[in-house]
Amino acid sequence: MNNGFIDKDFYGDFVVVYEYKEDFHKVIEEIPLHPTYKNYDGFKIGQPIKFQYVKECTIHYPHYCDCFKLKTYALLDMSKKPTLLQRFKSLFKRR
Repeated sequence: MNNGFIDKDFYGDFVVVYEYKEDFHKVIEEIPLHPTYKNYDGFKIGQPIKFQYVKECTIHYPHYCDCFKLKTYALLDMSKKPTLLQRFKSLFKRR
């Protein structure tokens, strides 16, 4: 999983900004969100997010295809980990 944060691009669409170092240079990459998150309104600018790279076809999505024109998207990890308080509650609830 990669760590990035949510931002908006020039057109007003949400993107994931990913920063990493390559050959002693800082590289900043903007990756568009996967089409499944197109209508999701719960994002906040600057929100840290975990994601992975996915290559999809924009013509045949959501069906699988073998096209040569695949676009790279950021597939977000939206799973929530329990907080420390929730973990303590679950420990005492079991007994």
